[in-house]
Amino acid sequence: MTRPLALPALAALAALAACTDAPPEGAAATAPPPGAVEVVSNESDAAETPARPAPAAVDTTLPPTVTVAGQTVPRRAFVEDVEAGERVCHLTLRTDGGGVEQVMGDFSLCEGQAIQGERVQIEYATDVVPAASCVGDPDCLETETVPFAVVVDVIGRR
Repeated sequence: MTRPLALPALAALAALAACTDAPPEGAAATAPPPGAVEVVSNESDAAETPARPAPAAVDTTLPPTVTVAGQTVPRRAFVEDVEAGERVCHLTLRTDGGGVEQVMGDFSLCEGQAIQGERVQIEYATDVVPAASCVGDPDCLETETVPFAVVVDVIGRR
């Protein structure tokens, strides 16, 4: 046997229907009444893009150091500092063994990449630079061949 709904139950259903965002089935959408507040979400279903690129897929099975121009330099390290010098980019690296090394690199390493604080793998070439004994003298003709970082791939985060 079916019992008819009491009047208070019908009023409650009507109030619930009035609270929904969607208009009743078959009804046209109407503007909110004057003084009503419209709530808009700033959430998006779109995936957010990462602030930094994902670490590159590089061969990290290579030895942790490499010898270039007669000097042993770190192949993998954390970049502690990046500073543009007069002619080169200076990188301060913390090696896997905990030591601190200074290497020179291409200016693009200082300008375009946000590598400070990142774990990186470095590829080197040799370059001829003014000798340390020149101490910034642009007229000094003494030179030395040094390892020169040319490619730095981010392989991890701190």
